[in-house]
Amino acid sequence: MNATRTTLKSFVAKNAGSLFIAIDNYFDGTVDGSVDSADKSFTPVVETVHCLKNTYGINGAWVAGGGNDYITHFSRDGFTGLEVNNCCRHFFIATKNN
Repeated sequence: MNATRTTLKSFVAKNAGSLFIAIDNYFDGTVDGSVDSADKSFTPVVETVHCLKNTYGINGAWVAGGGNDYITHFSRDGFTGLEVNNCCRHFFIATKNN
């Protein structure tokens, strides 16, 4: 089931302090394309004030906007949340299942 940027923003706000991120791949300008992340495991979110419109305050997250984000719900490896895929990166924002 697809979700929206509003769904993502609400999920991040509702679960602040208990979020995890896993980055599958990201855009790397030195190779002019996407590269796989060395570590694809879930790690606790580190907050940022950089580009809040695109990061929603999460270091490692990037929402492209303009209808270019594919956002869907997921549940795996003891985590539940949202998967975000766009031209800049592919990542998962989640909370741990109890």
